[in-house]
Amino acid sequence: MKKELLSHWINEQLRLHTAVDLARALGVSSQGLFKWRNQEVKRLSEKSLQSLADYKEESLEETCEWLGIPMPSTYVLVARIEKLEQEVKELKLLAA
Repeated sequence: MKKELLSHWINEQLRLHTAVDLARALGVSSQGLFKWRNQEVKRLSEKSLQSLADYKEESLEETCEWLGIPMPSTYVLVARIEKLEQEVKELKLLAA
């Protein structure tokens, strides 16, 4: 994970928002936010990744790419299931 990139981004956001407001918007505690800023976090939970993506108004995939981490496995599985469901629908239409 690109901890230094996350830390730099947090510092930029702290120039615009209070730590309490930013932490609340990201769905983490103030202590958690400062761990992110101080590069003391080893990994982000799926919930934290999604909150970060939502805050940045981008997809989870974009956020993971930005941080240099793989997509969470549950999201990869959901995407595969959705793709398969779409393919089944298309096959049913062809068969009808």
